[in-house]
Amino acid sequence: MKSYIKTLKSDVDVNKGFTLIEVLVAAAIMSIVVALVGIAFVGILKQNRKAEFNSERRTNLNRALDYIANEVRMATTVAIPTASPTTTISSGTGVLRLKVPVPNPASGSVYNSRLYTVVYYISNSWTGWDSPNSIWRYSNVPNPVPIRSAPPLVTPTPNSVTTVPSPSPTSATTFDHNFLVDGIKTPATLPSCSTGLIGDGGFYACISTDGKQVDLYLYGKLSNNTNETETMEVKTTVFTRSSV
Repeated sequence: MKSYIKTLKSDVDVNKGFTLIEVLVAAAIMSIVVALVGIAFVGILKQNRKAEFNSERRTNLNRALDYIANEVRMATTVAIPTASPTTTISSGTGVLRLKVPVPNPASGSVYNSRLYTVVYYISNSWTGWDSPNSIWRYSNVPNPVPIRSAPPLVTPTPNSVTTVPSPSPTSATTFDHNFLVDGIKTPATLPSCSTGLIGDGGFYACISTDGKQVDLYLYGKLSNNTNETETMEVKTTVFTRSSV
């Protein structure tokens, strides 16, 4: 019996360690597990950043769309710009040209003969703005529009809404051109329009023949990856409300 107990104790040696092969196998398995966990963690972070970027993109697109739509509602008519506002940018393509009446706070209505011009256009993004394109707003009066309780009211009065604004966008001042939103990109498939689609580079409009209705389309690029081909669309249909 004593001999058996002694043999049993010798088999359970508390000081016995792992062999080199066991250590190497354990280290290899641990390295694989850590690598997989790290890859998954980095992937989750990238997806979260992409989701945050796309959420911010949609918010900015909707804000820009609401801003344009609100000004369209104030206009008397909407037309196609006949001149490209290119003074403060390298290039630009006009998409919308609005003729907007000036408010008359004295009567609670508007001045029938006092109209100002607004042109929305798309251009290549400047350095520092998100590429490839940006939407800009041109007006021949400061924004917000200066109003007085009674005439005289110094406000430019454009000619026909189908002609070049007066003053022309080529005679820019400090208040003529205002940045609206960047990260605008041409979609893979353009929207359809029975009256002829207007616009370029991710900003489009479909204007009715009477100039009282416009379908607006804005397309922003998804994620900040320059190789991303998919775009995000926001759109709305707006009617002019002014009867001047």
